[in-house]
Amino acid sequence: MAREAYTPRLATARLFLAQLDCLRRTAGLLIKATRDFRSPARPPDKQTQHAVAEKADVGRGLVIALEQGGAIPASPNLGKILRAAGFRMQKGTGGHALRQLLARIRDLEDALALLPDEKPN
Repeated sequence: MAREAYTPRLATARLFLAQLDCLRRTAGLLIKATRDFRSPARPPDKQTQHAVAEKADVGRGLVIALEQGGAIPASPNLGKILRAAGFRMQKGTGGHALRQLLARIRDLEDALALLPDEKPN
C-alpha cells in the first residue's frame, strides 16, 4: 500500500517542479515582450538584449538566460535587468512583484528539487 501512495505523490512533486519551470519560462517571455514593446512614450529604436545588458551594467548572458527561462540572476542584477527592460520597480508595481517572485523561485528551487526524492515521515 505504501508504494501505491508514493506514486501519486512522486508524480505530483514532479508536476509541481514542471509548473515552476513553466512559470520561469513564462516570466522570460514577459520580460522579452516588455523589452520589445513599442509605444509613443518609448524611444523608437529597438531595445535589444545587448542594450538591456548595457543599461543594466550586466553581461548579455544574464539577460539571455533570464528571457529563455534559465538561470535567475542575483536580486540586484535581476532588478537592474527588469528596470532596463522597461518594468516599473516601485513597490506595488507588477515589475516589483515579478522581481520578488523570480527571486523567491531562485532561492528555493534547489530545495524544491529534492521533493520527488524525499520520503514522507
